[in-house]
Amino acid sequence: MIETTPFTANIRKFSGTGSQEVADRIAEEAASGFQIKSHTDRRLSGYHLQEEVVKMNVVNESGEVVEEEIERISPVPFSICLEGNIVEVYSDQTNTSELVSELTKAAGPEFTVSESPLQLKRVYEKLTEDGLMTDLGSLRISNFEAKRNLSGTFTAKNVLYENATELMDGRENEITVMRGTVKSADVEGKVGFFRSGSVRVYSHLDEELQFWNAIMDKVMEVYL
Repeated sequence: MIETTPFTANIRKFSGTGSQEVADRIAEEAASGFQIKSHTDRRLSGYHLQEEVVKMNVVNESGEVVEEEIERISPVPFSICLEGNIVEVYSDQTNTSELVSELTKAAGPEFTVSESPLQLKRVYEKLTEDGLMTDLGSLRISNFEAKRNLSGTFTAKNVLYENATELMDGRENEITVMRGTVKSADVEGKVGFFRSGSVRVYSHLDEELQFWNAIMDKVMEVYL
């Protein structure tokens, strides 16, 4: 469930229980803080209501501005692809961890959610073979051996297609960040892909849903 761009989606794999059974259990767990907005055979989408404490400046009875801690409820959007056993959480890592924890409780002990590294070379191949990635802005590689006995994190910028292939070959597990321009139909935006399983849309877009679905179709192919 995308609210607006830019946004970050943290992607997790789940297993251990039938997809539709999981969706049914979560849809029934309103008491656990879940609000379901859409539930089909293919996807379950909604929010998880999370409490957070924020500091705000308020004016007290004496007319002084003081800082107070205030509790508020923040809706964290999420979506579950039932065909690919994928959970997408549109928030930061802290909210993602809390949502995954509550998701596991609601779905039952046999339901497990795990971080699954995203193979960025395969994502790149999927995006370029359909002409979706029009520009590779940067590529970060860890444990890059520049010279004998000399290695470290290497970042290449404005990478040409032929250079990208050469850089990625044999380093599939060391590619940690890939940023570039993705174009779907008439919508174009800057996107970052992270080995941790996060995808970040940096651009402000008017038609973000179609754009995001095109990206996730390719990410899903990598995970399946």
